[in-house]
Amino acid sequence: MNDETNKEEHVTQINDVTNGQLFVDLTFRDGAYTIAGQHLSGSPFGNEYSYKFAIPASATSQFATSLGTDAEGIPAAWAAQVQQIASRGEREWLMSHGVLFSFHSY
Repeated sequence: MNDETNKEEHVTQINDVTNGQLFVDLTFRDGAYTIAGQHLSGSPFGNEYSYKFAIPASATSQFATSLGTDAEGIPAAWAAQVQQIASRGEREWLMSHGVLFSFHSY
């Protein structure tokens, strides 16, 4: 296993999407991406709502294509588009682009 496989990156954006605050983190680890979000006040689900979308390594290429980039450009492309994606809804965006993911909320 090389260092690139274990590399971990965090791209954090703060968005005012729901008249409250939305924090969205993109994390890369072991070849896979995780989108973690947290709505604070103003969420349609109550005062706080947290969730994660796990994108497996096998879907990295489709994720990159959906962002209009290659695999290396994912963090920058995500940072540039996260406001628009989060406004639409990450789940809807991933599904509309055919990106495989699993979902967990808490």
